[in-house]
Amino acid sequence: MQIKHVALIAILLVLGLVITPQFSQAQNMQNDTHLENYQAGGTCSQLVRQAFFELGSNCAGQESNTACYAFNAASSVAFNDQSLSLSTPGDTVDLTNLASIQTEPLNTATNTFGVVKVTIQVSAAQYPVTVLMFGAATLENAVLPQDAFVPVMTQVQATTESALHSAAGKDSVVVTSVTSGTALEADAITADGQWLRVYYNGQLLWAKASDFDGGDDLAVLTKDSKAPFQAFNFETTTNITDCTDAPPPVLMIQNPNETTVELVINGTPVEIGSTIFVRTIDDTLRLTTGEGHALLYPNADRVEVPLGITAEVNSAGTWQNWSVMSQELDQYRAFDDLPSNVLAEPYTSPAILQGSGVGKPTPIILPPGSTPTTPTPPLDFPTPPVTFGPLGSALDRVPWEALTIGAAVCPDWVLFHSDLDLDWDIYRLDSAETNISNGNGSNDIQPSYSIDTEWITFTSDRNRDGAWEIYVADNEGKEQLRVTYNTGVDVNPVWGPASLIAFESNRDGNWELYTFDVSVSGALPVRVTEDPASDINAFWSPDGETIYFQSDRDDDWEIYALDLATGDVTQLTDNDLEDQNPVVSHDGSFLIWVQRDVNGVYNLWQMDLANGETEQLTDLGVDVVGHHIAPDDTFIAYAALDGQDYDVYALELETKRIKNLTQVSEQGLDEADEFDDYAPNFRCDSPDVLYHSNNTENGNREIFQVNPLPITGASNRPTQLTSHEDANDVYPLGDPREEINSREGQVPRHP
Repeated sequence: MQIKHVALIAILLVLGLVITPQFSQAQNMQNDTHLENYQAGGTCSQLVRQAFFELGSNCAGQESNTACYAFNAASSVAFNDQSLSLSTPGDTVDLTNLASIQTEPLNTATNTFGVVKVTIQVSAAQYPVTVLMFGAATLENAVLPQDAFVPVMTQVQATTESALHSAAGKDSVVVTSVTSGTALEADAITADGQWLRVYYNGQLLWAKASDFDGGDDLAVLTKDSKAPFQAFNFETTTNITDCTDAPPPVLMIQNPNETTVELVINGTPVEIGSTIFVRTIDDTLRLTTGEGHALLYPNADRVEVPLGITAEVNSAGTWQNWSVMSQELDQYRAFDDLPSNVLAEPYTSPAILQGSGVGKPTPIILPPGSTPTTPTPPLDFPTPPVTFGPLGSALDRVPWEALTIGAAVCPDWVLFHSDLDLDWDIYRLDSAETNISNGNGSNDIQPSYSIDTEWITFTSDRNRDGAWEIYVADNEGKEQLRVTYNTGVDVNPVWGPASLIAFESNRDGNWELYTFDVSVSGALPVRVTEDPASDINAFWSPDGETIYFQSDRDDDWEIYALDLATGDVTQLTDNDLEDQNPVVSHDGSFLIWVQRDVNGVYNLWQMDLANGETEQLTDLGVDVVGHHIAPDDTFIAYAALDGQDYDVYALELETKRIKNLTQVSEQGLDEADEFDDYAPNFRCDSPDVLYHSNNTENGNREIFQVNPLPITGASNRPTQLTSHEDANDVYPLGDPREEINSREGQVPRHP
């Protein structure tokens, strides 16, 4: 083992890296505890050591959904005047009726140091999450008692041979099966009563409720269910002690490796796997990943905070200041000495190897027991606002000169987004990789192109007077034409089969659909919907006579059709569920959209537009995103979360067969991967599926292409189409009609 370390150091020196002192210290920590260093440090160090010892002693064997008073300076407040309190070390209380917990700062004068251990059985997780509070911190429960999901174990018995699934859906992965008469412990049932959550050999799995007796009084579990403290607000103060061996006031949060759980921290969803540290500094939340990774969902986007990376979120909910924080992690090295019974898995600090400055090498992180990794920066893709008003006002505009749109052709190129020029632009994927939008310091996103491929429309924030506006550029990027001039937000342009562009705007105080005719000189945008609700996500019929869209004019999202000639609006879906993102087949005969079921999961649905008949296409137990229809209308491509990463799938409409397109080994056989394969689209008039993935040498996202056919065959090997060392290439567009993936499901809130 020592020889490997010497070889590693030699390699890193060749790369122009030096080893900071904490690297050697970290290696010592991996082998021998450094508690003797605490003993030599005086009263402060002894106090920290004593607090860790008491934590292991007082909170051993702690049950789920409880808080344990570990060390001598903590207090609590209960909901509804309940007589619950943490007043003495060793006290344990149920979380359901606990409103808040407060721990006090380290104080050598009073020999106090507030430490509390909280265990949260997240509603959809197999293992409880551990939250350790150290020092001056306040934790508030954002889940009211009447809203909390609190499972109670009940024994159920199989009445027939039953498959056990990874998720509550008939198309989800079958993990194993049990024979008739098998008794299992169940703790939840889905809102539709179709699926039981059961424990089997230490795993949380799902079984058809009809296959079991019992479970009549189980708690109902949906995607929105939250355990006590699964959503919380917290605050820490600055570190006021001079004790260098003490951690700063912080929350240390861990769930077991190779699992992920979602918490809502100060209003921000964070998916954790497996150890993070969170603090508040002024009005910002700072998150540092100590093990595994964290996934953040700002504005419905999804970005990863890899091992050793720190990020901050401000009061507006924007994540910023991404960096490798060796000093931040140094402050948490004391946690290497936590007792073994405190966490589900022992924590060992990663080592960060800083560059010497020669050639500006990238920092390298050495996770315990593994090879060095280079931190991958998160994807910071722009997200236009989806808020309402205020009312927009017209701006001075440049006269519009008519464009002529020719006959439909299929290009041999595709479009994609890239930050190659240090801002987000739209590129044409050809031998030259032409920059189409050519924005200087702006974000240019959401492309759609004319049927003759000569013009591309897109959204841009390059205008300081008009926020987000609609633009048109020629397909070589030589000419940029501004379409909209208004202080409101104009986004999501979609080119129809002729000269009309549809887009959505909040200039009226709510979201409405507009069209713009590029073939008319002096043209102005024309409002085509008028309703106090929000009308968004336009999709054209092949003949250009109808715009399909979603609206919440009956208090939830439904799919509608607008006849442009008459202005008549027809409601196509009518239920109490959320129906979103309509996509029409190339022959105009059917519609595909996603519907959120009673369990909170988005599934694919199909409608025959001639007779209105509908059919559910997927039941995976996880959300389907980014659906597009193949040019020959025989199958659909979409992305879904497979375990801890996204994969791209194809669903054959006739047979309902589902094929994973992006799980492929060196031998061409299906196998799991650890990469996010995302944002599927199609080439024009081709079955080939485009998508982006971080399955690359440097971890950046690049554009890939894969042939899905035959649906019944093994997965084909994908082809990487772009390769940029210092850039991300994402959200490809080959189908000329619309690129819906970059929206990431963002919608305005219901009134």
